Amino acid sequence: MKSDLTLTQLAQKIETLETQKKDYLVDTRLMEFSSDEKGTGILSFENGDYKVNDITEQQICNYTGVPKKYYDRLRADAPDLLDTNVNHWFQHMPAKRMVRTIQNGTDVARAFLSDRYRRIDNNQIMTAVMPELATIPEVKIVSSALTDKNMFVKALLPRIQADVKVGDPVQAGITIRNSEVGHGAVSVGMFIYRLVCENGMAVPDSNSRTNHVGANVTNVANSFEIYSDEAMQADDKAIMLKVRDLVRNAADELKFKTVVDKMRDAAESSLMKDPISAVQELGKQYDVTENEQKGIMQHLVAGGDLSAWGLVNAVTRFSQDVESYDRAHEFEVIGGKVLDLKPNQWREIAA
Repeated sequence: MKSDLTLTQLAQKIETLETQKKDYLVDTRLMEFSSDEKGTGILSFENGDYKVNDITEQQICNYTGVPKKYYDRLRADAPDLLDTNVNHWFQHMPAKRMVRTIQNGTDVARAFLSDRYRRIDNNQIMTAVMPELATIPEVKIVSSALTDKNMFVKALLPRIQADVKVGDPVQAGITIRNSEVGHGAVSVGMFIYRLVCENGMAVPDSNSRTNHVGANVTNVANSFEIYSDEAMQADDKAIMLKVRDLVRNAADELKFKTVVDKMRDAAESSLMKDPISAVQELGKQYDVTENEQKGIMQHLVAGGDLSAWGLVNAVTRFSQDVESYDRAHEFEVIGGKVLDLKPNQWREIAA
């Protein structure tokens, strides 16, 4: 299982970022988009000028209706036209937007969100979940990361263990994920950890979620820094209590047994007649690139298991090879989806 940071490093990084984050609500008519000499987008309003990162670019595209492919072409070949396009829609589709920024010498607009976006930040999640995790006997943090999109904490529960096959034990774990920039709800779910090769697999339909959606923030004049009022602080407390309870209930031994039974069935499934075609079909269904398919195929061959269980393990083992932690997590999710295929769906892939 891929891991970018120790738990201490994660906590230190979150603490540092807390001193650098500022959020603003701004009417788009009071914003200006421009491109610098390198083609980097700059979002300007009365509180400053902020470089636009990849996440904010996509969110601006979503808001204005400018296709991302067209945005990228204009950025490369006609930046003035790009600026005109974006600013036109800022003026003609006015709305208040939450601009989340990092100010650390290189000021960055890290998200461009609705005024209904509820901020549930990583430091709040850590404050809620870490004491709860500490109460679980023998719990072990096996993976953590903080990317531009998400925070991840993955904890192993060694007391909940079973064998899929003789000599192939798996253990239960908990994944906690949060995005401060609009890439998903707070989610707490089960994952399965295969001890033989230290792969992690997300369990389908095990996530409990808390969405980042609240009431519109009102009383905005021009632009201003957002502060939590008493009502919002009370709501935040209720949400953190819910997250704490989700962690408490995530280690469901009955759910774990159900998943292990599926794994045992997958290990006894029909074998792939044409593994290359099977992996290609997997690529079509789950948006896996050709290079990624090649990596999965290599692990499938190395594992020597052409059952559905073998394909699950090839996918989750490949998650350790990708550079991006976010993408690695997506392959753990894909592994769970392969396991969750109905028998007739598996036969279509294996044929």
